[in-house]
Amino acid sequence: MASRRCAASATDNLGCMDADKVVVVIGAGPGVGLAVARRFGKAGHRAVLLGRDQAEVDELVGQLADEGITAAGGPIDLMDPGDVRRAVDQAGRGTEGSMCSTSTRAGGVTRMCWS
Repeated sequence: MASRRCAASATDNLGCMDADKVVVVIGAGPGVGLAVARRFGKAGHRAVLLGRDQAEVDELVGQLADEGITAAGGPIDLMDPGDVRRAVDQAGRGTEGSMCSTSTRAGGVTRMCWS
């Protein structure tokens, strides 16, 4: 798959995102991760939340579903390359080769899209 990367501010209207992508939020939690998933979901994207705690991820997915946002989620151990591959493969199922990931950090958001 070809990939493209763009760095964008939180106010740039989703940067390089095309419509109807699956957005993988890695390190999903009740703060920034949930806010990122919510923002993309309200823009018409499907969110896959990956975090350390399955129960917490399930709760976040439920909150998004209550808001009408299509979301799924599961656990991930970022220190295990096999686990990362498994999670990304599962997140990409049914996407017809159209997926983006987002990571947040102090000072910005980085997105990478595959199509």
